[in-house]
Amino acid sequence: MKLSSFLPARKELLTKADSNPHTAKVYLSVGLLVASLGLGNPTRAELQYTITDLGSLDGTHSEGLAINASGQVTGSSSTANDVVHQSHAFITHSDGSMTDLGTLGGKSSAGNGINDSGQVTGWASTANDRPSHAFTTNSAGKMIDWGSVGEIGDAINASGQVTGMNDDSKAFIIQPNDGTMTVLGTLGGNWSHGLGINASGHVTGMSLTANGDTHAFTTHPSGVMTDLGTLSGGSGSVGKSINASGQITGHATTKDGYPHA
Repeated sequence: MKLSSFLPARKELLTKADSNPHTAKVYLSVGLLVASLGLGNPTRAELQYTITDLGSLDGTHSEGLAINASGQVTGSSSTANDVVHQSHAFITHSDGSMTDLGTLGGKSSAGNGINDSGQVTGWASTANDRPSHAFTTNSAGKMIDWGSVGEIGDAINASGQVTGMNDDSKAFIIQPNDGTMTVLGTLGGNWSHGLGINASGHVTGMSLTANGDTHAFTTHPSGVMTDLGTLSGGSGSVGKSINASGQITGHATTKDGYPHA
């Protein structure tokens, strides 16, 4: 599996607009929170689910991209202007309200990750809509601009460490106190992307290898990147999330070229 099969959508939001009113109704339900409700009989293992419409920032569509232990959601939403490719990052609250996190001076932003303290990371365009910058929100909900070296923030842990991809297309970790960035390198290719980070600061994601395949990786405390390989006979893999024990989930191609979890 070559680079084109696994490259992330990066900054291009799926901010769809359609003159068909029936299509617009579908888009209204994109930003959803799924909550599980236990049935009355505690001996039954079956769960019943209900879907809650989170609404939007006065636009026609929204998309939830991450959720924390308290049920706060972040993602992107169109605004009242409802202009294609001009969505804003948001965070939801316990009362069901949605707050616009704004941008870094440009027209668009997206929240990609949220920790249990409600800190959000993602990307935002800057003045004159120059290339995006990674951001983290502070306790007041304001964006902290990590500068041009951090292009996309994808995940944030409890300590506020952020991983994503920098302007040189390399995975990184940003430290919350001073913004120090550690570039994690690659698996022999010319790009990598951090997609998940645990409480210990271990990162997982994907990287191009020397032979042009995309492989999942994990990092160790020393920052060394380890190739996680693929399923037997497959050629590509992606690590998307990592837990406190260092276990990783994602997907990898089979020998037939189909992605499996």
